[in-house]
Amino acid sequence: MTVPEQPSDIATFAKSNTTAIAISSSIVIDSIVFNANASSFTISSTPSLVFSVGGAGIINNSGVAQNFVIPNNGIAGATMRFSGSATAGNLTSFDNGGGLLQFAASSSAGNGTFITNELGETKFQSNATADHGTFVTNGSAASGSFGGFMVFIDSSTAGNATITINGGAAPGATEAGMDFVTRSTAANAVITVNGGEVEGADGGRANFVGGSSADNATLIVNGGVGDGGAITFFDNSSGGAARVEVFGSGSVDISEHNAPGVIVGSLEGDGLVFLGANNLTVGSTNLSTTFSGVMQDGGIGGGTGGSLTKTGTGKLSLTKANTYTGGTILNAGALFVKNKTGSATGTGAVQVNNGTLGGTGKIAGAVTVGTGSSSGAILLAGNSAKKPGTLTINSALTFNSLSTYKCVLNRATPKASKVSALGVT
Repeated sequence: MTVPEQPSDIATFAKSNTTAIAISSSIVIDSIVFNANASSFTISSTPSLVFSVGGAGIINNSGVAQNFVIPNNGIAGATMRFSGSATAGNLTSFDNGGGLLQFAASSSAGNGTFITNELGETKFQSNATADHGTFVTNGSAASGSFGGFMVFIDSSTAGNATITINGGAAPGATEAGMDFVTRSTAANAVITVNGGEVEGADGGRANFVGGSSADNATLIVNGGVGDGGAITFFDNSSGGAARVEVFGSGSVDISEHNAPGVIVGSLEGDGLVFLGANNLTVGSTNLSTTFSGVMQDGGIGGGTGGSLTKTGTGKLSLTKANTYTGGTILNAGALFVKNKTGSATGTGAVQVNNGTLGGTGKIAGAVTVGTGSSSGAILLAGNSAKKPGTLTINSALTFNSLSTYKCVLNRATPKASKVSALGVT
C-alpha cells in the first residue's frame, strides 16, 4: 500500500494481510487504485473527518469488491467527498452509517453500491451524476430516530441509477427521503419508493421541488404495512416523460404544484393519485397502460377541481371508480372505461377532442364527442372494435359535427354495442 500525503498523490493498494484501513485524519488525494489481484479492503473514515478524492477517483482493477465505511459516533459523522471528475468506480461498496457522502463538480457514482442508513446523507450537487450506481436509502429502525436522506441539487442528475427509498422499520420510525431541487433531474433512473415496513412506520418519500424534473425516469411507488410510499411534485417541477407506477397505499400527489398541473409520460397501477385543484396530463410516451387505483381531489395541498388529460397514441384504461371533479379531456390515443361501480372519469364532464373514448364502464358527467371543427373524435361502446358491450353515461351525450360513433356487431353471438345515456344530441 502506498500512503498519500498530497492532493495530487495516488493511494495504491495491492495484496495484503491487513485489509481493514482506518482514516485517522482529514485527507485530500487524487485517486485510489486497487491493483490487479489486490485484496478486498474495508476503508473506514473517522467521524468528524473529511476524506476527499478529487482526481480520477477510485480505479478498481482487483476484480473483488472494495468497501468504504462512513460512520457516525453519535456526535458527528464522517464525510467522504468526490469532486472534480472523480468516479466512485466499479465493484465498490459504500456503507453510510450516519455521515455525509458527497458528489460535487462533475464527479460520478460510477457503478458503485451505496447504502445510506439512519442520519446518513448522500448528496449530489453542481453537475455530479449518480451514473449507473445502485442506491438504497433506509428509514430509521427505531422510533424517534431519523431515516437516511438523499438529495440532488443544482444541475446534478440521477443518471441511469437504480434508487430505492425505504420506509421506517419500526412503529413510530421515520422514513427515508429524497429530494430533487433547483435544476436537478431524475434523468433515466429507476426510482422505487416503498412504504413503512411495519404498522405505525412512515412510508418513504421523494419530492420534486423548484425547477427539478423527473425527466425520463421510472417512478415506482409502493404501499406498505405502515404508511404508503409517496412521490410529491411541488412548485414548477416537471414530470417530464416519466413512467409513473403507483401501487396499494402508495401515492402520487400534485396538489402542491403550481397551476395548471403536471405532465408525465404514463400512469399505471392500483394506488392513489391526489390532484388537488390541478390537471394531470398523461400519455406523451405513447404507452398503453391500466390504472385501477383512485384518482381524486385533495392531497397535502388540498384543493378541488382536479382534472385528467390524456395525450399520446397509447391507450389508458381506467378500471375502477375515480372521484376527481374537474373533468376529463381526451386529446389523442384512446381512453377506455372499464369500471363496474361509480364513475371512471370522476364527477366532471368528458370532452373528446381527438382519439377514441370507449369501454363498458360508467361515466357520471356529460360527454361531448368532437369539437365541431375537425374529425378524429370517436365514441366506441365496447372494449375493442371486435368486442361489443354497453357504455353507460349517466348524463347527456353530445356528438358535434365531424365526430364518429362506431357500432360493433358480433355476428357469432349476435351482440351489438350500445350506449346508455340520459339524452343524445
